[in-house]
Amino acid sequence: MSPLHSLQLVLLFISMFAMQIDTEPGSNPSFLQTSGKVYTKLKGETVELECKVQNLGENLVVWKQEDRVIFAGTIQVRKDRRMSLTGEKNFPRTNLRIENLKSVDAGNYTCEVEWPGSPLQTTNYLQILEGPIITE
Repeated sequence: MSPLHSLQLVLLFISMFAMQIDTEPGSNPSFLQTSGKVYTKLKGETVELECKVQNLGENLVVWKQEDRVIFAGTIQVRKDRRMSLTGEKNFPRTNLRIENLKSVDAGNYTCEVEWPGSPLQTTNYLQILEGPIITE
C-alpha cells in the first residue's frame, strides 16, 4: 500500500468517525489559544507544540506537518519515534512533542480539530537553529 493510499484511508476514517459524533449545542470545541506560535529551538533539543482544545469531547485532533499527517487522534500515522503526544492537567494528550530536533523538522505544524462542523485549525511555525561549525 502506497503512503498516499494510507493517508487517504486515514482521512476517510477520520471524516466517517467525525460524522458519527453527536455534539450538544453550546459545547462546540474551541482552541484556548486562537493564533499559532513561533517556536525557535536548537538542533538536538526537544519542543512541545501546544494544542489546547476546550470541549474536545469525542472529537479528534489531527497533527500535520505541512500536508503530511503525523497523528490522527492517538493513532501515530507518521512513524517517527521522536514524535509523541503529551498533555497537561485537565487537558487530553493533544500537544505534539518532538525530540532530538533535526533541520528537516522546521516548518509549519497544524493542529486540526475534526468534528461535525467545519474543521478548526491553528498553525504553529517551528524554526530550527544550528550552532556555528568550527573548522580548523
